[in-house]
Amino acid sequence: MTESIRYLIEKYEEEGQISYSSISAEQIVEAENVLGLKLPQEYLQFLKEFGSGGIGDVDVYGVDKDGSLGFLNVTLNHREKGLPANLIVLEDLINQQQYCIDCDNGNVVIYRGGKVTAVYDNFDNYLFERYIERAVKE
Repeated sequence: MTESIRYLIEKYEEEGQISYSSISAEQIVEAENVLGLKLPQEYLQFLKEFGSGGIGDVDVYGVDKDGSLGFLNVTLNHREKGLPANLIVLEDLINQQQYCIDCDNGNVVIYRGGKVTAVYDNFDNYLFERYIERAVKE
């Protein structure tokens, strides 16, 4: 997690937008076993430090305020609709598309209707770009 991302959250987060519910070691093992993959390190850092949430209308799935694994539930739901097994849903967007992290290579992709399009080369770049877009609007 870069200092730039931490700064954006500190400066632009409105109260309650970030859950600050850290993921435990047991929850990491559970999620990885259920999903059948390893969570990328940058995403794990976000889950440990911030839990879930974002700035403005950017709402990254993670650990909900009640401690439940929102990203796990959302990802399993989308898998029932055809989401590839190597993807974890980060954000639901309009037009039935999602930002997802590809656990094979760490890229962040847009998934829509069976098509995967790489848009960011890692989670930190995705988070920074999505957050800075919202910070500039404010």
